Amino acid sequence: MTLKYSSNRTRIFQGIQLALISTLLGLSGCSAGFMTSDDSNVSGVALPSSPSLEGEDASSRMPEHSLHVDADTMFQILAAEMMVQKGQPAQAFDLIYEVAVNTRDTELAKRAFELSIATYDADKIEAATILWREVSPDAPIAWRASF
Repeated sequence: MTLKYSSNRTRIFQGIQLALISTLLGLSGCSAGFMTSDDSNVSGVALPSSPSLEGEDASSRMPEHSLHVDADTMFQILAAEMMVQKGQPAQAFDLIYEVAVNTRDTELAKRAFELSIATYDADKIEAATILWREVSPDAPIAWRASF
């Protein structure tokens, strides 16, 4: 009788394990499979895409220039990008624009311009365009945007 009881208990335990594993796999698949890169951008602001890791070495993924920033500046950049994710481009612009003015970085000036467009505020668009032209005078889009 004990042998029969332990074999039934083992089968029940194995059934519970299988059900638990199936449920967890199903839930993890639900969270990962339905959003496309187009769906993740709810604010309408261009977001940077994640680089592909296949067939590339680390040196080819590095940007052409590297901006060395302190912790406070990095925090401002990350906070601004989180504001974009939350649908607050005007607040994000204020942070990114300030950092771009202080660092005089081309990519941050371009990002400030992108965010200014999302705010639909003519003053912010003009300020970002002027900044982008100043830090990157060879960028044709910055010049076109200013006219």
